[in-house]
Amino acid sequence: MSDDSRTLGEILGVPDWTARPAGELTGGRSDATQADVAAAVAELPGVADPSNRPIRLELGDTEDVIANWVKIGTGRPLGGQPMWLRYIHADRQRGLVLVVNAPHPCGEADLIVVGEPGVLCRSIIRDVCRWAFWGVGLWRLVARIPAHRSDLQDLARRAGFRFEGVSRGFFGGVVGGGDAQVWAMNGADCPWLPRQPLAIPAADTSPRSSEQVH
Repeated sequence: MSDDSRTLGEILGVPDWTARPAGELTGGRSDATQADVAAAVAELPGVADPSNRPIRLELGDTEDVIANWVKIGTGRPLGGQPMWLRYIHADRQRGLVLVVNAPHPCGEADLIVVGEPGVLCRSIIRDVCRWAFWGVGLWRLVARIPAHRSDLQDLARRAGFRFEGVSRGFFGGVVGGGDAQVWAMNGADCPWLPRQPLAIPAADTSPRSSEQVH
């Protein structure tokens, strides 16, 4: 993971990308689909013009295409109600797909990451969190990582996910099989989301002199 500290909004020239409150991309709709989110993201200034930018968003992929990439990259089938973003690093000719799928009624969803080396960076992690927690409206992301992939587990830890246990035999139906480590991130604890400033009253709320205790 590279140390690029710019936001994707800065890379793409989209100042509004990081300023949207929870659910604004989809109007707070609980039944929003990939098409709804993609259409909203595409309307942000700068997204439609990827010229002369090292990283760009691709929003036109179909679910079948994403399912095929997930299958090839992880051996896993794509879950229900998926939403995704695909990033392309034009200079390196490499890509990255991030998928949230199989949402729970309480706001939890599985996160699947399929990518090539040299694409994932801090700016992408930051804005994927904004997309997932603010745009899609999720409360919690869960990544299930093969127990033998210590490199991916370390990446999840550095990205802000916390280890929560082992899902025994989770990959039993996948080529290679085996257990999965469960790593999760709650929106309320996400280190990549800016914290709301403390509300400071505009008016003087101090007690009157006659009410002060001496």
